[in-house]
Amino acid sequence: MFCKSMELQLKYCLLPGLQRVFSSFLTKGKKPLSQLKENNATIGTFTHILKDENHRGQLAGKFLKFENALCNKAWWDEYYFDLDEFRELRNKCCHTEKFEWNHVEKLLENLFKRKAFLKTQIGKSI
Repeated sequence: MFCKSMELQLKYCLLPGLQRVFSSFLTKGKKPLSQLKENNATIGTFTHILKDENHRGQLAGKFLKFENALCNKAWWDEYYFDLDEFRELRNKCCHTEKFEWNHVEKLLENLFKRKAFLKTQIGKSI
């Protein structure tokens, strides 16, 4: 349920803003991001976009705020690394790889203690 919630949060909060800012960015399916349908976006879609350091820099240049903290380049870097870790843990959980109890703990820490789930709301400001 946590994996599904995070994916829905990403689609609802972050996808529309990223589609505006990076409309011509080609997805792994070779379609422009602006044409990507919400139901085809996965957690990997978001990490693929944010993997590009220039993209994180562009977003930082928009002077966005989350919980009164300026979302500078360091903030976007941290968010990307947390999101990518979440993606890896989610894949272990939902695919056939071995998923141990400590992976559950890491996944929950990522989402709630490091606030990856809440930080995704920054997308509404893009």
